[in-house]
Amino acid sequence: MRSAKMFLFDLWRLRPLVISLLAGFILFSSVVSGGEIRIAWDPNTEPDLAGYKVYWGKTSRTYEESIDVGNVTTYVLSGLTKGETYFIAVTAYDTENNESDFSNEVSGAAWEPTQRYVITTDPPGLQVIVDGIPYSTPTDFEWEIGSFHSLSVLSPQEATPGVRYVFASWNDGGGQSHTVSAPPSTETYVASFEIEYRLVGSMNPPSGGTLTPSGVSWYREGEGVTVLAVPKPGYTFSGWAGDITGGTNPYNLVMTSPKSVTAQFTQNQYVLNVSVSPAGSGVVSRSPEKATYVYGETVTLTAQPALGYSFSGWSGDGSGTSNPLTVTIDGPKSVTAQFTQNQYVLNVSVSPAGSGVVSRSPEKA
Repeated sequence: MRSAKMFLFDLWRLRPLVISLLAGFILFSSVVSGGEIRIAWDPNTEPDLAGYKVYWGKTSRTYEESIDVGNVTTYVLSGLTKGETYFIAVTAYDTENNESDFSNEVSGAAWEPTQRYVITTDPPGLQVIVDGIPYSTPTDFEWEIGSFHSLSVLSPQEATPGVRYVFASWNDGGGQSHTVSAPPSTETYVASFEIEYRLVGSMNPPSGGTLTPSGVSWYREGEGVTVLAVPKPGYTFSGWAGDITGGTNPYNLVMTSPKSVTAQFTQNQYVLNVSVSPAGSGVVSRSPEKATYVYGETVTLTAQPALGYSFSGWSGDGSGTSNPLTVTIDGPKSVTAQFTQNQYVLNVSVSPAGSGVVSRSPEKA
C-alpha cells in the first residue's frame, strides 16, 4: 500500500494539516464488509478546533463521499471495493463550522483487513500442516479476517531415536485435522503432543520362551508396563538383560526413556537312568551315550541279555517289549530292562531199560 505525506496549510488558521496512509496497520471491526483503508493526519492545534472531515473518491481531487469523523486523527474507511484505488483528503473545522481547504491528497488501494496468526506446537519444533503445506513450528501467517484455513498435524512424529510425539489436542478444541475461520484479533493455535518412548523386547535364545510385550512397542512417558517372560517346555527363565536386571518375573517397567529388554532362558538338562533287573541279567546300551539330555531329544535303548537270560520287557518310564526302545526326553527318566532266566529240561534215561537208575541233585522239574 502506498503512503503519501506533504504539508498543506489550511486557509482559516494557516496551520499545517498533513494526512498519510497507515500501511500494515488495520483497525478491525466486528463485521468486515469489503476493503478498508486507514488514514492518519497531524492534529490542528487551534484552541477552537471542533473536528475533521474525510473526503474520498476514485478520481484525484474529485471526492464523491465524505464523513464527519469528529475530533480524531485516525480513521478507517471501510466498505470499499477491494482492489480499487481511492484518493483521500481531510479538512478541519472549528466551533463556528468554518472549514479549511483540503489537506494533501493520498491514494491507496482498498484491501481486506488481515491479521497475524501464529501456529506452533507443544513442545515446539514439531511439524504442522497448514492449508496442505507442511511447516516447522513456530510459524506465522497473515490471513484475511474471516478466511478459512485447514490445520492438521502428523501423528506420531519421531524426534530422536526411540522418542516420538503423539497428537493430544489443539488449544481451540479442534480435531487433529480441522478448519478454522480467521478471527478479528491475533490468535495463536497450539497443537499439544505427548511423549512416547520405544520399548524393544527380545528373547535369548529366541526359541527359549515368549516375552510380553516383544518386538517394538511404544508407551506414554511415565506409563508402567508389565513385562512377562514365559519359558517354553525344556527351558527355565534365568533372568533379565538390558534395562532390567535381576530375576523378578513379571517385572513392572516404568517408561522414562527408550528401553531395551532381553529375557534370558536356559535349556534344561535331564538325566536318563537305565538299570537291569535282576542284577547281572544283562546290559542296556544307549545311543547317543550322554550324561544328560535336553528336552525333546530321543534316545535309543537296546537290551542285551546275559547268557542264560532272555529279555522280557521294560518298566519305569519305558513299557512294552520293543527292543530297541526309543525314549523321548521331556524330563528326568528312569528305565529298567527286565530279563527272565531261561529254564531248561534235563531228560535222564538208562539203557538197556531196567539195567539201573540215575539220581540227580538237585531234583527239579
